[in-house]
Amino acid sequence: MRPAITLALNWPASFGRLVVIPALPTFYQIYHEITLEIGIGDRMIDLVQEGVDCVVRVGELSDSTLVAHPLPPLRQVTCGSTDYVARYCLPSKLEQLEGQRCVDYLSATTGKLQPLEFCVHGQVLLRTLPASLAVNNEESYVAACEANFGLVQVPYYHVARQLEHGSLIEVLPQHRPPDLPITILYPHHRRLTPRLRVFIDWLDAQCRNPNI
Repeated sequence: MRPAITLALNWPASFGRLVVIPALPTFYQIYHEITLEIGIGDRMIDLVQEGVDCVVRVGELSDSTLVAHPLPPLRQVTCGSTDYVARYCLPSKLEQLEGQRCVDYLSATTGKLQPLEFCVHGQVLLRTLPASLAVNNEESYVAACEANFGLVQVPYYHVARQLEHGSLIEVLPQHRPPDLPITILYPHHRRLTPRLRVFIDWLDAQCRNPNI
């Protein structure tokens, strides 16, 4: 018997817009009787108080009393605009980051600047570069990169179209940032309903898509 009724969800704007919603027709081909109510945001919400069945959160989690169901992590890339690369040259090794610039990213939860991360022989190397602009959401972060302000590090899905069209160029692909954790959270006391179970399974499959 298929699940029914409504599923209230909450997830980050860019993840929903670029990954989940374009794929939702495949969910509704099977579970057309489920109504999804979607909220957008990155803040930690009171699921019980706000009547939300689950939230999707990207990145490392703070301690939580919620049940955490990890999804396949998201690959990340470092990239710059074609005009930026033409001006500052395309670094082919980490030593050539000297003289480069970046767009600073401010954590929406801590307010702290997040350094660039590069994987080297299984270790993560942190680098800070000069920046003239700092933002606290991915839309502005990518827009600043496209406006030639410097290098950024984002989930691949966020810049897949720009990389394919050539307006952005991947930098140091041999030293990509570590994969980004992504997690579904739901309350301990709320049992895993059939409708939530099928959505989690479906979203897990979407996150395994090699194109994201």
